[in-house]
Amino acid sequence: MIGTKTAVSLPTHLVKIGTYTTLGAMAGHLWLLGLAAGAAALVSTWVAKRLLRDMSETKFRTIVVGFMALSGAAMLWQQQETVLAIVGGR
Repeated sequence: MIGTKTAVSLPTHLVKIGTYTTLGAMAGHLWLLGLAAGAAALVSTWVAKRLLRDMSETKFRTIVVGFMALSGAAMLWQQQETVLAIVGGR
């Protein structure tokens, strides 16, 4: 499935890039940003593959749940006035 999706989406993205370039929507600095994002994605995929290879499923689940709890706490902290207004009945 992954190979099929890649085989279908790659030509689609190449056509989109060609269209944007032809219509002038892709300026020089956008090419650099796109290349930087692509390079970062390659590096992060390579690092993640190495880290996940030796990680147990239990440890992975623990890390995921921990990040979910942290992100939930961060969202509540950012919206603390709204949360307090709801809980406090204002």
